[in-house]
Amino acid sequence: HGTVRHPRAALALRRGELTLSGVVPEICERNGRRVHHWLTASKADSETAVVRAWVHLLTAWADGERNVAARIVGKPKDDKASLKWLDLGCLTDAETPEAVLNTLLDAWWLARRRAVPLFESTGKALAGAYLGAKGDERAILCEGAVRAAWFGGPFQPAESADRWVRALHAGWDPTRALHDLDVLGSPSLPALDETASFCTLTRAVWVPLLRCMRSEGTTMRDVRHLWPV
Repeated sequence: HGTVRHPRAALALRRGELTLSGVVPEICERNGRRVHHWLTASKADSETAVVRAWVHLLTAWADGERNVAARIVGKPKDDKASLKWLDLGCLTDAETPEAVLNTLLDAWWLARRRAVPLFESTGKALAGAYLGAKGDERAILCEGAVRAAWFGGPFQPAESADRWVRALHAGWDPTRALHDLDVLGSPSLPALDETASFCTLTRAVWVPLLRCMRSEGTTMRDVRHLWPV
C-alpha cells in the first residue's frame, strides 16, 4: 500500500524543569503523513493507550512534527476490532497543540500539589455529553452523564468506588459542580490555578482530546497486517 513502517520512535522534549520522554511503538509513513500506531489487547488497555497516544502526539508536534496523527487499534476478536483516530487538525482555531500540551502540564503540576476534581471516567463523560448535545438539552444530558459515570449502574462501574477517589474525594458529588458548565464551550483553553473547578479542568484536559478523537469499528482483515504473527 506504499506504507513505510518504522518499529519504534523515541521522543524527548524539554519544558522548563521537566523533560517529556517516551517511545511510540510503531510509526507508519504514508502519502507524506506520519501515523503513530498503538496496539492494545483489551478495551481497558485501549482507553489507557488513548491518553498515552494523545500526550505523545502533542509532544511530537511541539518537537517539530506537523503532519502527524495517531491510531489506537484493539486486538481483533471474533473478526472485530476497535479503532480510534487522533487528529490534531480537529482542534479549534483558538487552540494549538502546543498550548494544549502546556495546559496538560499545568494540570499535572496542579494535581501534584493538591487533590483536584480531575477524573478520567466522569470528566470524559461530561466532555462527551457537552460536545454531543445542543441547546436546552445540554445541561440535562451532562448531569445524567456525570451521574452515571460517578455513581455507576448495572453495567457501568462507579468511578467514586475507586480506592484513590474515595480517599481524596469522599462525599463529593459532580452533579453539584456543574454551575459553570458553559466554560466547556469556551473557544480558548482556561488558565489553571488552585481554584480550578471540575468543569474548568474538564475543559482543559478532556474536551480537546475528545474533539480530536473519532472511533470506528473495523474487521480483522483490515488490521491483521498490523499484528505480529
